[in-house]
Amino acid sequence: GTDAAQVPAGPLKEEETAEPAQSRPNPPQFVQGIINDAEQHQYEEWLLHTQQLLQMQLKFLEEQIGVHRKSRKALCAKQRTAKKAGREFAEADAEKLKLVTEEQSKIQKQLDQVRKQQKEHTNLIAEYRSKQQQHQQSS
Repeated sequence: GTDAAQVPAGPLKEEETAEPAQSRPNPPQFVQGIINDAEQHQYEEWLLHTQQLLQMQLKFLEEQIGVHRKSRKALCAKQRTAKKAGREFAEADAEKLKLVTEEQSKIQKQLDQVRKQQKEHTNLIAEYRSKQQQHQQSS
């Protein structure tokens, strides 16, 4: 039959999964601050959506770094074994180790960046909520 060459449903773009968007979407801009319920709702949506986005990025990057840690650990063990046995560490493995190490530090930088953004965003949400409470108490 022809089922060996089945095409997966939907276009699968590798690039999209490799690099999650690194920038946080900007909040909706309101000229005079938030003046009505619709704008307030829009801002709250943005807060929530952005928080979810950051959590997804964080989860993705943490999984990525886990994968790199494992392969780096395996390659380092292989290197130690070769050294103990007085053998040359395979060039392909040495190259792999170098790449994995570089990739891991790149992902770590992104991870730190997303964690920082998430922290800032959490503070923004807390600030917004406390302003809402003050507003409700005063009106």
